[in-house]
Amino acid sequence: MILSISSQVYAFLLSVAGGMAIALAYDAFRIFRRAVKTGSVATAIQDLLYWLMVAAIMFLTVFYSNDGELRAYLFFGVLLGLILYALLLSKIVMVSSLFVIKIITIVVKALVKFISYPIKFIIKHIGDIKRIGENLKKKKDMDDK
Repeated sequence: MILSISSQVYAFLLSVAGGMAIALAYDAFRIFRRAVKTGSVATAIQDLLYWLMVAAIMFLTVFYSNDGELRAYLFFGVLLGLILYALLLSKIVMVSSLFVIKIITIVVKALVKFISYPIKFIIKHIGDIKRIGENLKKKKDMDDK
């Protein structure tokens, strides 16, 4: 099928956006891997999920932009999208996301410490409270005699 220039430009721009989406998905997996340490099996599963996502993004990009017809300029558009994202946005996304995760981690740890302090205090001093109760009971028993 012959496409007009405007249709080809539209398909190219959608493929650039698809390439940027692929790079963003890659950064999402990188962020997850830095935030959560996983073993080799989990990493392999994540890699498989990433490549399935890439295949889906590419399929949808080609399908919606060019009715499923593969053209060389679509692959160049995806490559350009990957490069543009890597040069312009990747560092910002990685640094800001990891910063937010670090702040959330600090806040959650502080909340856990704050909430668990009274419980730890009670557990630590429960023996003292028990001894005081026993002493009071002995004193009362002595006073009754």
